Amino acid sequence: MKILITFLLFFVLKLSLVDGAALKKKVSSLESLEFMKKYGYLNSDSESASLLSEKGLDKTLKLVQKYGNIPETGFLDNATIKLMSAPRCGLPDIVRDANRQKRFVLASKGWDKRHLTYSVSNWSPRLGEGTVIRNIQKALDIWGQYGHLKFTRVGGPDADIIVKFPFDGEGSVLAHAFFPNSGIGGDIHFDDDEKWADLTNGEGNANQDGTDFFSVALHELGHSLGLQHSPVASSVMFSYYKGFDKSTSNSLDNDDILGMYELYTTKSPVLNICDGKFDSVAFLRGGFFIFKGNHIWRLKRMGYVEQGYPVTLRDMFRTLPKYIEKIDAAYERPDGMMVLFTDKTYLYKNDRFWRYNESTRALDKGYPQSMERWRGVPSHLDAVTSWNGGDLLFQGQIVLEGRH
Repeated sequence: MKILITFLLFFVLKLSLVDGAALKKKVSSLESLEFMKKYGYLNSDSESASLLSEKGLDKTLKLVQKYGNIPETGFLDNATIKLMSAPRCGLPDIVRDANRQKRFVLASKGWDKRHLTYSVSNWSPRLGEGTVIRNIQKALDIWGQYGHLKFTRVGGPDADIIVKFPFDGEGSVLAHAFFPNSGIGGDIHFDDDEKWADLTNGEGNANQDGTDFFSVALHELGHSLGLQHSPVASSVMFSYYKGFDKSTSNSLDNDDILGMYELYTTKSPVLNICDGKFDSVAFLRGGFFIFKGNHIWRLKRMGYVEQGYPVTLRDMFRTLPKYIEKIDAAYERPDGMMVLFTDKTYLYKNDRFWRYNESTRALDKGYPQSMERWRGVPSHLDAVTSWNGGDLLFQGQIVLEGRH
């Protein structure tokens, strides 16, 4: 007990060195310690917590601040105290045996089947049964498209995922879920006393009062499928409730998508676009596309990936030859046709053209082909070259320019 008191005195001193006014906050140093133990930043053993050095406490507080997307000062400052009382998920941020990837965190190996069942045991009177079921199904469908998962609602206690409203009282913990396993694995418990609202589907009041049920359900179902909390603020698996944002409420972040592919997808690994090094980018059909390896991302605005992406090259271009594994460049012609470039060189003569593979140093099979395949491009070209961001096609005294 003496050791713990010493630690708390040091903790209070560290707080007061930053801002004396912070001591007047509702969250005390003891409550802050309990917060860090509850959410995995400290072991539950009080003695192990008390033996933290000043350097160790700095590191721990910075980790709390990282997961809350606030400045990583290493002090228990006002922003950190405010964070500790903010509405959030009840699961720990740090799971000791979790599998951390570059960004997303996997808390389990996921389910070992692709067809899962769910049931809704009870519901909040503020929402009603139909609203709860509709939002749960909608959230499951969003997650499922990235793991080839199918979800069916059933009755009774034998469902894989059981939704309940059993606990708590209004406060900072909105809900919690259990990672996939037998028994209660996958189940979700929502705070029945929370002021739930169906804001995502436009059924909240004009002032958007209340907590958006769909946003919280989408987060908790990520846990039910095996994902842990993410420190990426734009991720659905971010620990804290961010409020209702209509522009992002129905989609996953790239961080979430990468986690689902890692857990459930057997096709070729999905690359992380946040690492840069794109093969090409293009504005096609009114959207901004990123090509990297065998995958394509579509952005609805910078930093936000459209729902359903990434997809493979052949998901988008079904007739693409199997040997094409990446796109070097792409553009859309004025007539709406998309032109893709790979590591191939085209040779023209009279009304035919050949395709040369730069990698194998040989002509591709199936060539030559007719120039009629290139709509709008005349046959019997004399020369073709690239210049100043476009293509120049020469035929007799005619020079045609194609812009990329």
